[in-house]
Amino acid sequence: MIFYQHCSFVDVLQMGNPLLEFDTDFSSGAEFLWSHGQISESTYQMLKNICSFAEIKRQIRSGNLSTGCQETSQLLSTEVSR
Repeated sequence: MIFYQHCSFVDVLQMGNPLLEFDTDFSSGAEFLWSHGQISESTYQMLKNICSFAEIKRQIRSGNLSTGCQETSQLLSTEVSR
C-alpha cells in the first residue's frame, strides 16, 4: 500500500497483482510445473485438453468430480508428490 497525503485528507492507493481471469490465472500453474520439469508432457496435455486446474478446483468445490478430472487430478498428484 502506498499512502499519500493531499490537503487534510489521507488517500490510499492500493497496488498489487489482482486475480484478473480465474481460468487463465489459476490454470497457468500447469505450464509452470511442466516448464520446470515437475510434470510429464502427457499430464500437461491432460491439464490443457481434458481438465484444467481451474476445472478441477470448481468440481471439487461442487463435490462432483468427473472421471476425466479425477484421473487428471490423481496423475498430477502422483507426479508432483514424487
